[in-house]
Amino acid sequence: MNPDFEKIIEAGSRAPSGDNSQPWLFDIDDNSIVIYNNVNRDSSLYNYNQTASLIAIGACIENMIIAAGHFGYTADLVLFPDLSVSTKVAIINLSAGLTPVGDLYGHIIDRCNNRKAYQGIDLDEGERTALLGITNNFDGASLFLVEGRESVAKLSEAGGKNEKLVLENYWLHKFLFDQIAWSAESAASSGEGVYVKTLEMPPPAQLIFKLCSNWKVMKFFNKFHLADLICQQNTQLYKKTGAYGVVVARSDSPRDIVQAGRMIEKVWLSATKLGLSFNAMAGLVLLAARIRQGGTEHLTLAEQEVVRSSYSEIIKIFGIQHGFALFVFRLGHSLPPSARSYRMPIKRILCSSLTE
Repeated sequence: MNPDFEKIIEAGSRAPSGDNSQPWLFDIDDNSIVIYNNVNRDSSLYNYNQTASLIAIGACIENMIIAAGHFGYTADLVLFPDLSVSTKVAIINLSAGLTPVGDLYGHIIDRCNNRKAYQGIDLDEGERTALLGITNNFDGASLFLVEGRESVAKLSEAGGKNEKLVLENYWLHKFLFDQIAWSAESAASSGEGVYVKTLEMPPPAQLIFKLCSNWKVMKFFNKFHLADLICQQNTQLYKKTGAYGVVVARSDSPRDIVQAGRMIEKVWLSATKLGLSFNAMAGLVLLAARIRQGGTEHLTLAEQEVVRSSYSEIIKIFGIQHGFALFVFRLGHSLPPSARSYRMPIKRILCSSLTE
């Protein structure tokens, strides 16, 4: 394999994905890299019609385009080149000879999901301008930012509802705890899943969290309103956020979702470059996308109403008039994260390796 191509694929594999599912496969065809959606990687309720996976693959594509420019390649992106193969999301045709460009490649490895408490400091004008300037670069996606204590508090209350749903809904609970890696050794050896230290819980909370991995125990604790308590605690933590952002897709079409994923990664990398912490909070809006597209199974009527009302509040606060909120995040200043997620080795995500 061309060493540059391997580095470009590795950069793609560093993209964020729901519960670190890493739903991508790569194939090399002469001077092109083909990106596939590995539809078996994310079976969560958040991934209705592969929405979460397509967001992740969009972020993966953006990393690859940035890496290609860094290594001196022009990257020609073709989305969904073969409509008869729905899992073939993109082809990136690479041409050597470009003067190396871009200043975000070095931040791909630094980018992470930081769940620590933030300092409640508003963005400065330079930070705000730099992030909003990304909006014009991606057809089919747009970015909104909101600051101010009142709006931040309301968004924190809406966003905190996702944790309550996860701890009260069997299917959401099961998928989360199936992905948890309880030690650095298990996280590193598998290269996938959510390493528990990235959740930024103090040791006593980690012990309770592990007990809650058993659904019967979780149901028992919920008789004493544990899910409500955790929701309230997280809401208070979120209220210290400097700003909230949302990426909006023009439609629920796969192309627009991929474009939104590309924008998300560009914003995330740009925030990392600016020294800002970034925390993805997409769960609730992805459940809203599921319900909007008819995927109401495994969600009670009461849970559906929580999602709808919270989504409506999010739309109202951001002032979104067109399209669909696809990815909410909080943004600000904090201490570095205690731990980072791991990634699968290249050989596990190359089609050629899987068929040998």
